[in-house]
Amino acid sequence: MTRAIGIRASSKSIGYPTSSTFHDESSTPLSNSSQGGAKTKSGQDLIVLGPLRPRPLPSIDGLRDAVEPLSAGGLAELSKSILTYEREAELDSTKMEISLLKPLERRVSKQRFEQLYSQLFQAFNLFQLRSYYDSAVPESSTTPKLAKSAPKMDTIRWIMQYRWGMEIAEEIAEREDVIVVETIETNKRDIFFLIGEDGRILRYWAHRGNARITVDVANNLLSIRASRASIEEIQKWLAHLLNSILTETLDISATSRIAPLGDGVIPVIARMTNTFIERIDNRTLRIAGLGPEKTRMDDARRLLLSSIDLRLRSKESLLFNPPMDNARKGALFPFSEGSALPWTFRNHNWGRWKLITPKPLQGISRPKFAMDTFNIIRRLDGGRGSLETVREALDQMGGNIPQDLRERGLATEYEAIIGHLLYNINTDDYNIRADHYELDMPSFIQKFHDKPRIICNAFPGIPVFSQDPIRRSNFEIPAPSLQGASSKEYFQLRFLPSPWSNPTSFERYPPVRMTVEIDSIKGTPHTPRIFALGSECNADVLLPRLPCDLRFVRRDETLLNVLDNTEQGGVHAGEWARFMEESHLNPSQDLKLRASPKIQIHIPPWMVLPSAWTPTASVAAPIDYTFTGMEYRRVVSLEEKGYLLSRTVVEGGVSGGRRTEVKLQYVPPSRSPSDPTNGHGSEGNGEGVKAASSSGSSSVGEGFVAFVNKAISFVASVDGFLSRKGSP
Repeated sequence: MTRAIGIRASSKSIGYPTSSTFHDESSTPLSNSSQGGAKTKSGQDLIVLGPLRPRPLPSIDGLRDAVEPLSAGGLAELSKSILTYEREAELDSTKMEISLLKPLERRVSKQRFEQLYSQLFQAFNLFQLRSYYDSAVPESSTTPKLAKSAPKMDTIRWIMQYRWGMEIAEEIAEREDVIVVETIETNKRDIFFLIGEDGRILRYWAHRGNARITVDVANNLLSIRASRASIEEIQKWLAHLLNSILTETLDISATSRIAPLGDGVIPVIARMTNTFIERIDNRTLRIAGLGPEKTRMDDARRLLLSSIDLRLRSKESLLFNPPMDNARKGALFPFSEGSALPWTFRNHNWGRWKLITPKPLQGISRPKFAMDTFNIIRRLDGGRGSLETVREALDQMGGNIPQDLRERGLATEYEAIIGHLLYNINTDDYNIRADHYELDMPSFIQKFHDKPRIICNAFPGIPVFSQDPIRRSNFEIPAPSLQGASSKEYFQLRFLPSPWSNPTSFERYPPVRMTVEIDSIKGTPHTPRIFALGSECNADVLLPRLPCDLRFVRRDETLLNVLDNTEQGGVHAGEWARFMEESHLNPSQDLKLRASPKIQIHIPPWMVLPSAWTPTASVAAPIDYTFTGMEYRRVVSLEEKGYLLSRTVVEGGVSGGRRTEVKLQYVPPSRSPSDPTNGHGSEGNGEGVKAASSSGSSSVGEGFVAFVNKAISFVASVDGFLSRKGSP
């Protein structure tokens, strides 16, 4: 066996074994005992090492010892090291304050040099200055190291000379670099514009003028710490900014007759548009914005008008599908798709009413709802009800339309929109349970039937559901590709009669929506289709057993066109040219899409209240309208016998939100979407089909009951799809 030989310098060296460790008593000794072992010529001891052996693996007990908790002493030592690490990782504010005093220019005047010396001497002690100098010097730097016995004066000079590289230049004037402090008195309006948009203006001034600017919001003071030359320059910028502020007074007494303006929306609008809005009295607002353009003030005026709940020519009613057992409890479950709502509804806690369903045990499938249990639609006044209740509720609100108005162009559209009917919740989810908001269906209807509610088209799972191909016969998913589907892209603009141009009678005129198709290649807008609203009736149907609810809509509208002769109504061609010139509606060219804030529309006399349907004038009157909102819509529609299914992706911007809208439009058996004589329906924009016929309630026909049944079955298909996808 081969043995390795090593040299031992001393038997008492660090950790090395002595010769007796490897001595084999049965072997022949290498030397006489008197010699104390074999030695080299230089007198060093020889050590015989054993053969190389593999390192033994750690035992289970050894592993247990390795992971045993530390002793009390070990924990104390570990805690010290952790605390020390945290202290080293923390930002040293003293060193930062010293660094902030460093001038941008190395060459300074003698007065500035003395000023910096005095500031360092008075603000910091020797230990702080020495720590800054030592920590700021890199190891590879040739900067001399400061002696430990150096006094405070020498330490400051070394910081200024070696760390900052400062030099005194006789040619630099005192006013150009000596730091002084100037305090300027302002007001709340000026402070708002200075600190608005995350202080963008003040940040730019501070960077360009090498200044430190402090804003005292409580006392409306602006403090500038810079050279006299920089302060004078900043004062010029400030004067130019204040001279560019535009101000106008807004009278809201006209809208206050219908609904009040909430104080809570004013700060939100001010932040969204960067305009300063203040109340002068209960009837007047003052709006200020930075010029020279008035686009921000136009946006503020638009948002103020749209935030008021005017609901012109709009009615609604509540219906519900009762559960099979009225004793079953339900609750308002919090709604989480706030980004899909318009901005006026985002700062509220919303909830959708649905039945509390215990989670099924593993291996047990969810019970399937029998469709015949959904053929009961009740009204609030009681009664068993049926699917015809929906049509009855809509016609009762909308009334009968005379035949002569049908001939003039007034048409009716019926549609069913799926979504969540939401109620405002004043508390969080925990308090909902604590306050016993778990109610049976009759108790909920009694308590919430008159509460404000909204509908949201977006809810968990609907984007996935709406993008899957849908089998036209039974809505099965997955399914083959759609046959005969069409797609459109267009803008939808909304206008309200201006309460500032017509303060005493603006509510007599109809709201107007305008659809503008977009060229698929160039992106240029086409000639618009303008719809004046006669009335809109909403019948909301609560479906607490299903994942979403239904809103049935009856909409009576008349089509207005762009014409050279507007005696019978419409938009004059010259006015439309002006509107388009002031708008930016080309998605392929315009970075920011905008619409002109106003347009003049000639309204037919038979569309003006309260003399609507019995007009007294013979010529349409020009009315000023205010732009209130814009949406970019991409729609895919599919025609089927008795209905038109459409999926629309709606981009409403910051104020309108983004959502996916799925709805069914009713198509009377006597008409079809492709029929060129079908009134003026908006199917050309992929949005709806008008039901033109000869009489009021009979215009719907018996097919409307089948349409309601189809809409409810469509919601049931959503439930089946989401359950397969594992959605809650």
